[in-house]
Parts: sequence; C-alpha cells; structure tokens
Amino acid sequence: MNITIICVGRVKERFTKDWIFEFEKRLRTHWKIDFKEILESNKSDENKKILCLINKENFNICLDKEGIKLSSESFAELLKEKQFVPIKIIIGGPEGLDSETIRKCDISISLGSMTWTHQIARLLIIEQIFRAQEILRGGKYHK
Repeated sequence: MNITIICVGRVKERFTKDWIFEFEKRLRTHWKIDFKEILESNKSDENKKILCLINKENFNICLDKEGIKLSSESFAELLKEKQFVPIKIIIGGPEGLDSETIRKCDISISLGSMTWTHQIARLLIIEQIFRAQEILRGGKYHK
C-alpha cells in the first residue's frame, strides 16, 4: 500500500515527533508511507498548495470535523478497497480546509467531535493507519 499524508505545518513537540516516527517505522515494514509538509501560512494559500498535490489518479481522503465517522475496522476496509491506488490523506492547518479542497477529495472523514491540533491529528491518523495494517494482517495490536 502506498500512502502519502499531506499536512500543513511541522510537528514541533519532541514527544509528538517520537510517536509519529515510531508508527512510521512500524508501517514501513509492509507499506510505503510518506509525508508531504506544506508551510503554514494562511488558509487560502495552504489550500492552493494542497490542491496542486491531489488528483484523480489517487484516492484522496481529507480530515474534516464534518466528515463521516468510521470505526477502525471500517477505516481498514476502506484502505483495503483502495490498496492498488495511491492514497493521499490531507490534514489542514489551524484554520482547516476550505470547501473546494474538501469537494475535490473522494471522502471526508472525521476524527471525532472534539477539536485536535493539526499536529495531534497527524499522530492520530498515522496510528489509525498502523492499526488498519494490523487489522488487515491479523496482528495483535488491535484487540
């Protein structure tokens, strides 16, 4: 599986970086995972840069508070269905994604009703990607 996480801004806290790196390292044993960081500026400029990185050849997933809520198992099934297409997961900056960016994506998912920083959203989605890998492989992580 080939997944690119497009995210606005950098992770600043060392402990968050460490967790993200740990999941990234675990994922790379079976899947290809990359990050594409966009410099934090303003919502309009960030979204223009994001739009340049998504296209119809990929399966584009955006994270949005109004998106659908999936269980870990449903998320794993979604990734399995799209495993032969490059997957891009888009995380907006502090101001979020604009409606045009959300419309250009194939699906919009929510990480829940609470508000998360974009740095924590990055950690949460990479953990869920790793969990999906383990669900699909029948691993022990997801119990």
